[in-house]
Amino acid sequence: MKIFRVFFIILAPKEAFVIPKSCYIEDKGSKEGVMSDQNLKVVQDIYAAFRRGDLSGILSRLAENVQWETAFKREMIPSTGRWEGRRRVEEFFGAMFAAEKVEHLEVREFIDAGDQVVVLGFNRMQTPFSGMIYENDWVMVWTLKDGKITRFREFSDRVPARVLFAG
Repeated sequence: MKIFRVFFIILAPKEAFVIPKSCYIEDKGSKEGVMSDQNLKVVQDIYAAFRRGDLSGILSRLAENVQWETAFKREMIPSTGRWEGRRRVEEFFGAMFAAEKVEHLEVREFIDAGDQVVVLGFNRMQTPFSGMIYENDWVMVWTLKDGKITRFREFSDRVPARVLFAG
């Protein structure tokens, strides 16, 4: 397992989103290292596409039958729950941007785990309907096969968001 430590701050929207070069020890001796490096690049490319507001750039890196899962149930917060398939993930982004505004996104660490890339971070979101702001730490787990994202899972403390959305 390789751990990529990167410290950068993303201030939404896309104007201040920067993906720095990550520092790590390259494993040139194994095929897993090569594939793993490619997997890391796919995930970093997704964050870069998010910065640009390039939804098609994100969707193009997803397998057709991708499994997308975020904290809580959709009935509670519109941009949460399980979304299956690339078209449904597109709907997820529409729901997310309608319900939440990204004020600050900080990616703190990439952890390369072969066919998975784990990303640790923090964000500050605002609910457009109330203007209230919440903050939370998160973990995003990206699973890849043949250079495509087959599964995405987000783990976060959604209690602050739940309180805001519950009214």
